[in-house]
Amino acid sequence: MFEQRLFELNPSQPYLQYEPRDVGVFIDSMPHIGLLIFDDRAGAYVPHAKGAIKQRVEQLLRSRAK
Repeated sequence: MFEQRLFELNPSQPYLQYEPRDVGVFIDSMPHIGLLIFDDRAGAYVPHAKGAIKQRVEQLLRSRAK
């Protein structure tokens, strides 16, 4: 969703470059966003707030950058 929005805002750019914190700012700008992760022990989806989403996305981006 983030990259799609960047391409919409910069249609003449063939490549995008951004920092993990840019994704965090984007997530913070969304008033209604959540994350559900399935918990095997509980047998249910557990909700997580923006902080957890930002943390997981930043971890993913950092692991891809290595």
